[in-house]
Amino acid sequence: MTSPVFTQDGTKKKFMPKRRAPYLLQNEVINQGINKPISSIRDSSQTLDDTSIKIVVSKSSENKLVDKGLECSQNSINTKLNYHEEVSKLCGIQKRMVRYFVSCCTVRGESVTGPVTIETLSSVTNTTKKTLRKVVQRIIEKGLMERVGGKTGKSGFSVFRFDKAFVNAFRLQLDLESGQSFKNTLSLVKKTEDTKTSLNENHSLPKEWQNIDCRDLEEIGFGIPQIRQIYSKGTNTADTIQTSIDHFSFALRNKSGILNKYKNKLGTFMSVLQKGGAWVEHDYMSPQEIALKKLAKQRKDRLERLKNLEKDFFSNAFELWSSGLTEAEKNEIIPDHVKKAPFAKDIQKIIALKSYFKEHFWKSNMPNELKKIKEEMNIL
Repeated sequence: MTSPVFTQDGTKKKFMPKRRAPYLLQNEVINQGINKPISSIRDSSQTLDDTSIKIVVSKSSENKLVDKGLECSQNSINTKLNYHEEVSKLCGIQKRMVRYFVSCCTVRGESVTGPVTIETLSSVTNTTKKTLRKVVQRIIEKGLMERVGGKTGKSGFSVFRFDKAFVNAFRLQLDLESGQSFKNTLSLVKKTEDTKTSLNENHSLPKEWQNIDCRDLEEIGFGIPQIRQIYSKGTNTADTIQTSIDHFSFALRNKSGILNKYKNKLGTFMSVLQKGGAWVEHDYMSPQEIALKKLAKQRKDRLERLKNLEKDFFSNAFELWSSGLTEAEKNEIIPDHVKKAPFAKDIQKIIALKSYFKEHFWKSNMPNELKKIKEEMNIL
């Protein structure tokens, strides 16, 4: 057993093994790599292994790294690059890979990706590991990113670092492509421009054009600016525009299934009018006509219900009245031509009695509620 070692001040010296565990050495390499300035990191491998992204230090004078026979030139981040131009050139697998890396950086709030495995990259980019090694090599050779650490072997990974300016440029490019960063701004600008047009520029339109009512097409974005565009073409009249607006509005509300084939309804409508044409629906009905049609249908349905109701009341009242008549009284009421007919039947006699009852007694026996409804509908 070895004797404990003490320092000059008498404290016990911490034992340090001559050979540290491999995983401790690996962690130390990673920590040192991440904490170093980008410009000082020059010893990272530039190739990918099948199970990890290896870090191998080459001692060649040309500063080249070799992995499984594949040579890759070592590069660092080139901060002199025009990042906006480089980002616009990215496409395909490179763009998908960088997008994932930038997402990692954004989540961490740093310019370092954190541990990234080749299995994850293969899944994200939908690419083989062999292709990934080449893609990573090209991106590093461009000077857009730098490998700053990693772990070899099973469960291996690599850590990459980007310049913050590149991360910002890439995120801006994504925003521009999706339009999300300007969505609210564009909406505000559009509303402002529409207001300015209607308040400050509407006076330049002739009076008949100012009187065009386009409120029914506001839902598709048609308004004063579009009217001005059509007027500036000089190919149409205000009356035609108003008629077309009315007809297109009718189609939107009653033929939505047909208009759905047009992805850009506003563009389709404007194209017709700017060429001097008119939008015409052959079965067009004005709002007043539609209202009258609905009113007529309602009245027809109500009359039908009233007719059936009166029929029931009449039948009950007739049965009550006829049951109180004797056969002699019935014969006095039934016309002679019915009684003397060679093929006279009981049904014909009943019809004759109903006709007599309706003419002489029904109005006086009609329920008051039914009378009021018929008076209201002016059908008495």
